[in-house]
Amino acid sequence: MSLGKKLQEIYGERNIAVLMKFTENGEGYIHDQAKILFLEMKKVETIKDRNKKLRYQTQIKTNIKLFLKGVFDNIIPSPNLVAFYTAVELDILISKFIGTEIAFEKEVQVDDKLKGDYKTMTSQLREAVTFELPERFEFSKEIIDSWNSSTKYLGKMIMRMYKYNEFMYSQDALVETLEKANKTFSEKHSLEFSNSDFAGEKDVCKEIYYRFFIIQELVEGYRKELKTLLPDDFDKDLKYLKTTITKLKKSLELTKVEIENKVPVQPKKESKYAKYVGMNLKHWKNMEAR
Repeated sequence: MSLGKKLQEIYGERNIAVLMKFTENGEGYIHDQAKILFLEMKKVETIKDRNKKLRYQTQIKTNIKLFLKGVFDNIIPSPNLVAFYTAVELDILISKFIGTEIAFEKEVQVDDKLKGDYKTMTSQLREAVTFELPERFEFSKEIIDSWNSSTKYLGKMIMRMYKYNEFMYSQDALVETLEKANKTFSEKHSLEFSNSDFAGEKDVCKEIYYRFFIIQELVEGYRKELKTLLPDDFDKDLKYLKTTITKLKKSLELTKVEIENKVPVQPKKESKYAKYVGMNLKHWKNMEAR
């Protein structure tokens, strides 16, 4: 096994990839510290005593964790990263509400690295951003089919967005930025309903609706920077994003109409004769006479 593979197994593939990036493109303290950590890792691999080697490896893991936390805590999430995580969150929300597959989860199965990254991302996201869903609403086949179709686009759209992000950021800053974006856009873009029945379901539709605008507006607002990253891909990816949002809006509009038209189940009223059930006719007449 090569030394690089060995270090990835011991210290984590993502950690090694980030440290490599710092040694190649970092400056000052970040570059120097990443280089020192690599030298320490390589030096430990020459130790023969197994117990001593494990102790040093454990210490280096701690040092890497502290170093990366210190770096990431000072990195503010970019608008594109917020848009990306909002899209992942939207995918999870639709899946739980409608009962469809998580589209991006299906897309990443083709790539082992993506699978690992996705697991980390969604576990952090699910812990950080919670929304209480109502009991499962029974949607028509037309609605389910519509969402199945539009979320396929969503999964592929997220895959396209993935390549524009470095995923180096402060987790706390990301959560705070997501919450701030949710608050701002929910006030700016509100989905109106014609009645107040099924309030829980309507609240979820509103949560889905304003996230469309977070994704599109943040990506378009960050257009210049993103086009610099991938000049040959950006225009095609932005067009795909807009197509996806249009399809998702259509699915939501169909869902909105179905919820508005559904008649709530009314509590069954007790018949005025219910108290007489089981009585014989003579007894019943005596009760009526009183």
